[in-house]
Amino acid sequence: MSTNPDGLTVRGVSWSDVRTVQALAPVVSTLLTIASNPEQWVRVIIAEWVVGGILDAAAYVLGWAIYAFTTVRNVMLDVAGPIATPYTIVESAAVGGIETLYAGIQGSLEALGIAAPIAAAFTVALLVTILAVTAFAILYLIPGSDAAEGALEALR
Repeated sequence: MSTNPDGLTVRGVSWSDVRTVQALAPVVSTLLTIASNPEQWVRVIIAEWVVGGILDAAAYVLGWAIYAFTTVRNVMLDVAGPIATPYTIVESAAVGGIETLYAGIQGSLEALGIAAPIAAAFTVALLVTILAVTAFAILYLIPGSDAAEGALEALR
């Protein structure tokens, strides 16, 4: 049938009839469902509509939740700047002090020559000890904190 473009008919079917039927091929399953079980076809349409409505409602609620979260986050970040400024100053001072100390130690160790690795190991051990003592002292200053005592007991 498909090799007869002349308009001739084969067994009573013309080429134009074949083209008409080919155009219906993408919707045959839908037409078959409508013809055989119209109730199922209506249920599918209603189910798609209900699911689409539920998803639209969920997207709407989720959009407002994201908007609220973003607004609260922005307010907190705007407020956190002035609150965090004193801590930033203290942090800059502490880091600056450590960098200054490190630069001085590095300069003096470079002049030692072959004894520099031994002196560097001793200096690193001394610095770690000083930092640990400072950290424990700060922990002792926190009211109600038993973290430093518990850590020392665990080391004993």
